[in-house]
Amino acid sequence: MKKIVIAVSALICITCLILYAMHLHANRFCVVVSADGQAYEVDRRTGRSWRLWGDLKVPQTNEVMRARSKLPSEEVVKLKKSNVQMSPEPFAGRHTVYVDVHNSGLWQVEELVFGITYVKDVGQDVKNPRKLTRDIRVRAFLAPFASAKIPVELGDPTMRVLTCDIKSAFGYPPE
Repeated sequence: MKKIVIAVSALICITCLILYAMHLHANRFCVVVSADGQAYEVDRRTGRSWRLWGDLKVPQTNEVMRARSKLPSEEVVKLKKSNVQMSPEPFAGRHTVYVDVHNSGLWQVEELVFGITYVKDVGQDVKNPRKLTRDIRVRAFLAPFASAKIPVELGDPTMRVLTCDIKSAFGYPPE
């Protein structure tokens, strides 16, 4: 009887160890969010991490984990805006402007500030509409020497955009 109790106890302990090893293997990766809202996937076994950006997984190293800062004015000039087009119809009551931007600098851009000059279609004097300006911040990932079509959500369906300029940007300096 004692042998059976010892054998069953040993079998239960081995089963628990195997289940724990399976649990560690199945939960090897976890997703954590930093204080500034960035999502990272972390390998619990090796400690490696990747920054998640949409469908992209950007590997992180000690050099890459540097502080995000405002781009200097000479780098902002290297952000070329080529094509600005309004969305044909508002989606959920919001208009969107699509801006083609090319990053010809060495900085990795993650946020753009657009200066929008616009007039309102409703309630304004048709002959002499008043021009309004507004700054809109947009999260946008632009690697060095890359281009992207950036959607800028206006929020007001009565806005008619006259100009859209890049005022400033935030990102990471080159390594």
